[in-house]
Formats: sequence, structure tokens, C-alpha cells
Amino acid sequence: RHNLRFYHDLMAAMRRHILGGTFAAFYREQRELLVRGDENNPPVVERMGRRRRDASAMERFEVRTSPHGYAYVTDRTSGEKMHAGLNPDGEAEALYVGQSRLAERQAEATAKPLVVWDVGLGAAHNAMAAIRSVEAAADGTVRPVHLVSFENDLGSLRLALRNAGQFPHLQTAAPNHLIRFGEWKSERAPLRWSLVEGDFLGALAEAPLPDVIFYDPFSSKTDRELWTLDCFSRIHTVCGEHDAELFTYAAGTAVRAALLAAGFHVAKGEGTGTKGETTIALTTPAAARHQARGRNLLGPEWLDRWRRSDARFPPDVSEAMQAGFAERILGHAQFQPVASGS
Repeated sequence: RHNLRFYHDLMAAMRRHILGGTFAAFYREQRELLVRGDENNPPVVERMGRRRRDASAMERFEVRTSPHGYAYVTDRTSGEKMHAGLNPDGEAEALYVGQSRLAERQAEATAKPLVVWDVGLGAAHNAMAAIRSVEAAADGTVRPVHLVSFENDLGSLRLALRNAGQFPHLQTAAPNHLIRFGEWKSERAPLRWSLVEGDFLGALAEAPLPDVIFYDPFSSKTDRELWTLDCFSRIHTVCGEHDAELFTYAAGTAVRAALLAAGFHVAKGEGTGTKGETTIALTTPAAARHQARGRNLLGPEWLDRWRRSDARFPPDVSEAMQAGFAERILGHAQFQPVASGS
């Protein structure tokens, strides 16, 4: 059944690209992908290189169990943990799926796909929480959803899949299919899950325009470049004047300041597990709807704390840049008084 579904999808994709005049590029991409995934007669050099890479990647991670009985993946080098809270699946659903109101967005009467960026696939807790939400709402009238997961090191997911007995959210065919073929489609809902492997900063400009962003890479201690002003500025540039919201577990002063300086409006997110607060970043069109969506924008009290903070600047803001950075924060529209009568 899986084989028949795969060939049916492949032929349908070929037809679309032939009609669209883009078959040559599609052929080159699929030829490389399908050869790489062929277990019956793989190229020896590719298979050996891939095996060494996977072994090296999985040596970086380790599966551990929390005092509450939940398995999680940790980075051996930095000691950082992936969803090591009271309930990792519950955290993913509350912090990302629930706060983004994914179910409400799915119910919108439009054929335009809802695009969700999953930045930092990790052990796929957030992605699978989104998939569960979409499939639970499948009733024939659900808005199409395109889930795009970004990950530069699949070792954590491969390790978790090898220990799937400890990770209930992975006890389904979807994650294995995604790793092997780079894409998976649900049979229960109009849902497509794509994998973008490699450098996020190098890939984000070519990714489909997001409506929702689950932003869950390791902290700046491990993934420094993903918490910089430059990174958030690139994300904001891609989003442009589109109604988009970014949700992240991080609530540090420097992270929120970087988001503000990049052009986002910033709101307090709900606390989950051991986190008292999380963070929501909104483009200008999304900020115009913040009250309807229940977003609690940072106000003057946060600005006062930022002025007094010893961690006011993200890691890529040099001393020479600090004055200009501060001007962006202080002059941000979010902190300007609303004119009377408006």
C-alpha cells in the first residue's frame, strides 16, 4: 500500500510539472533524491558517506529519561535538552499548536494553504503535534496545510526513531518517510510535510511564505547564529507585509530586543512547564489583529527593564552598533503613545 501510494504521488507530481513546464528541474531533483533513497541498489560511495555522517551525527546526541518518566534527547556537547519538561508532547501542543490557534486557522474558508515553518525539527515533537491537530480536524472542509521543517542535523531524530518505544509521538510512519524521501503526505487530511535539511539561514528565502513559525532551535549557547539580529531581520524580510506570527520558548531580554529591532512587534507568550513566559513575534499586519487574537504586547514596563538590563543586545550587535540598535528599540511603534481620537 505504501509503495502504491508513493508511485501514485510521484506520477501526479510529474504530471503537474509537465503541465507547468518545470519538469526538467523536477527530474534532476528527484533523480538525485530517489537514487539516494534506493536501498536495493545504492551507489556505494553515497551509502558509505551517508553512513559515516549519520553515525557521527547520532554520536552527538543521547536519549535520557526525566524524573517524570518522559524520554528526551540531549546534546552531549552542550548539555542542552529537547523538550525535557513535565510532558514534551503537552509542551509542544500548548506552546506552539495551542498558542498559534492552529485549529482555528485550519477552519478558515480558503483554498490557500496554511504554511507552518517548524524551525528546529529536533525529535519532531512540534511537528507531530501539528500533524495530530490537523488530522484531528479532518472533515473534508479543512484548509490545506503545508508543514515545512528545517533541521541542520537529523541525528537527534534518527536516534529518537531508533528508540521509538520511548517516544510515543514517533510511533507512526510519517517521520521515517520524511527522512527517507524528504516529504510525507497525510491520507487523513490535506496535509503535506516537507523537510529542508541544512543551513536555515541559507534556505529560508526559498521556502514558502509562512503564516505561522514554530521557532525551536537550541539556545544561543549552541545555535548562536539563530538568535541574532541578522537572523531575525532575514525572517522579517521574508515575511514582509504578510500576516505572520512567530512562537518561541525563549523569553530573554536580548532575544526580544533582537525581534523588535528586526521589525517585529513582540508579545508575551504563555508559560509552559518550567517557563514562566514564552514569546510571540508579530509582523505589522498580525500586530493589527493582536487584540482579536489575545496577544499581550510588551509595554513600557518591559522597556524600562530593557534599559536597566545587562543583556540588552543580541550576540551580533557590536559596541559600535549599540547606539543605533537602541534607537530602533526606543523608536519602535509598539512603544509609541496612541494619538487621541485615533
